[in-house]
Amino acid sequence: MSDREKHAQQIGDILILYGLLLLFAFICRLWPVILLAVLSLFAAMLWMLYRTVRKLTEEDGKEPVLETPQKTKLSSKELELAVFQDMEDQITELVLTH
Repeated sequence: MSDREKHAQQIGDILILYGLLLLFAFICRLWPVILLAVLSLFAAMLWMLYRTVRKLTEEDGKEPVLETPQKTKLSSKELELAVFQDMEDQITELVLTH
């Protein structure tokens, strides 16, 4: 078994134990434990996201560039036309799905 497979197996075991703990807490009505578990899951997701981004930047050797949409000033007529076109597209999609 490779190192990566061992790591994946450990993560799977931890998630199973975590799920059992959550189920036990729910059955016993231990709401503070459930709340703490949900908050810790959120923290773990943020940590994994941070590690993934850090790993990608280390591989590239440079900081990731996050593209921000350009803000354009539209006149009220252009904005109205854009919203109308968007609504038309959504209606067309709904009609085509039926």
